[in-house]
Amino acid sequence: MKILFSVIIISLFAVATQFILPWWHIVPSAFLGAILVFQNHAVKSFVSGFIGIALFWGIFAGMLNNANDGILATRISTLLGAGGPFNLVIATAFVGGILGGFGAMTGDLFRQMITNKK
Repeated sequence: MKILFSVIIISLFAVATQFILPWWHIVPSAFLGAILVFQNHAVKSFVSGFIGIALFWGIFAGMLNNANDGILATRISTLLGAGGPFNLVIATAFVGGILGGFGAMTGDLFRQMITNKK
């Protein structure tokens, strides 16, 4: 249940800051989300950050793809050899998920480092 709550918090942070900050705002969003939601293990934080940001970037990239009828995504996927605009959207979500996962894992490890001082 904590993973679902963490995914929602991370996604909300990312949505709230997407028009204010540059593209890499997903990393601090995942970092803050992992600090706020305590999880028992850094791997759980990575998974929640990955899912939260991958969903956010995947949905956002899909919306942008649909807004221009897939013209740009088709051209870019042809240029990169991605095999179609859908594969490009999936690759975008995967890259965002990796960044969000590492941001969340860093936030969780930072919180553990601060709270476990003796």
